[in-house]
Order: sequence, then structure tokens, then C-alpha cells
Amino acid sequence: MNLVTRLLLDLTRLSALAQADHRRFEVAPPATLLHAVLGGTHGESQQRAAELAFGGGQGQAAALAQLSRELERVLREQEALQQVMQLTAALETLLIAAGVLRERSLHAATVKLSEPLLFDALRLLRLGAVPDAPQHLLVGTLASAQTGLAIPLGLAAPLERLELIYEAALPTPQLRTDLWLRVPPDPNLRRLEDWTPAELAMAGRVELYRRRIPGPVPDAIIVSERVALPHTLNSGPCTLHLLDASGSMSAIRTTVQNKFKDPLVIIERILVQQQHM
Repeated sequence: MNLVTRLLLDLTRLSALAQADHRRFEVAPPATLLHAVLGGTHGESQQRAAELAFGGGQGQAAALAQLSRELERVLREQEALQQVMQLTAALETLLIAAGVLRERSLHAATVKLSEPLLFDALRLLRLGAVPDAPQHLLVGTLASAQTGLAIPLGLAAPLERLELIYEAALPTPQLRTDLWLRVPPDPNLRRLEDWTPAELAMAGRVELYRRRIPGPVPDAIIVSERVALPHTLNSGPCTLHLLDASGSMSAIRTTVQNKFKDPLVIIERILVQQQHM
């Protein structure tokens, strides 16, 4: 199987997997990802062919054939060839990770995730849930994203409407909630719309309250902190080893805690060196 065929097959499989299980697994659209990776060598005709090829509508087979021909032409350039080889390897690792998380018969599995391109392709990977343990989620760089990533957490009251929203330009998540917010050391409680996105993006700790007059402790706490790579994420039968093969990555770990400071959700968002908290 040649490189272009492998690439198109991997993109097709990832797209189908993400559509079938979008709450657990999201990837960048194939056309967007190809354009981001190949840059100026990926022309408008290739962009249109990629959108048609993976859009599921009429003309899909013809668009795939056209995209294959154009990619073969682009890969005559050594730089493009190297980029596509790296992208194909990253996509195949993502397929393995997604497959492991879907396979309920596995008792233990370890997957290593290390390449920046892999985290550019990945938008969301939700690790398997374990009873009485926090949810674990992995968010990619969103570097090739045209839209943000909104994550409904599905928590019990009073956090049933809480969502975390990731944007490419902001390392920490924005919030969607109807609760009152306090950002220490500011003593005041305000509604979400009364805080600027910049204030919340810089906050390492956000406290949430049901009432305007706070009790002795907040009803929930959201803590964001930078963590270095490598380290591991463990949830259920799957262990993810997060490595930094390029020396340019780190992560922001955001933890949603209840009023007893028990973690409910742990999200790690991968950053590249150009991004700053």
C-alpha cells in the first residue's frame, strides 16, 4: 500500500470513528488537517476535493480519486513527503488509541502519544469512565481548528449546566455556566458575563457558587495549572503516556472539583511552545 493510499484510508477511518462516537473522540476535519499540514502546497482545488471526498455526499468517489492524484503530485517535493509521512504515522497512532478505548474486553493497555502532529489532528479523546473516579479527557492543540471545542461535562447539580470551551488562541478553557463566579483574590461574586475572557483565561482558580452570598466553601472549584511532559493519564484499563518528542510541548491540566475538593473531571490540553498561559 503506497503512502497516499495509507493516508486517505487513515483519514477515512478516523472520520468514520469520530462520527460514530463524537462524544468520546473528535478529530480535525480531514480537509482542514491536510491544508494545515501541507500549507501553501495544498491548493484550492485540493481543498475542495478533500471536502467532497470526506463529506459523504455525491461525487465522493471522484473527489477521492482527484485528491489522490493531486497528493501524488505534491509528494514529489521532499518536504511535503516528510510531512505526510509524519502525519500518517500520527493518524495511525490515533487509530490505535481510539480503538483501545473502544475495546471493552481489554484489561490493560498502554499507548504512547508523542508527536505534535498527532495533537494537531486530535481534538478530544475521552478516556474510559471508572465508577467513583473522575472523568479524564485529553484535548489537542486545536492548532488546525476552525471552531472551538465545547465540552458538556454531564455532572450532577449544581454543575449540570457547566461546560468548558477550548479555543485555539487560549490555553485555559472558557466557561459556560449559570452559577456565580469568584476569582481569588477578588472577593466579589459576579455572573459569568461580568468577567472578561482575559480575566478568566489568566485565572488559576475559579470558584463557583449557587447563591450570591457565599457559604463557608464554594460549591465547586476549577483549577488550571501547567504540567510538564512526560507524564501519564490513567483511567480504567487504558494508560496514556504523554511524551514530548519535539521538545516544544507542555500541557494545561484543568480539574473540576466538588465542594469537598474531590476531583470530578480532569482535562489535559496540549500546548505548543508558542502558546502561553
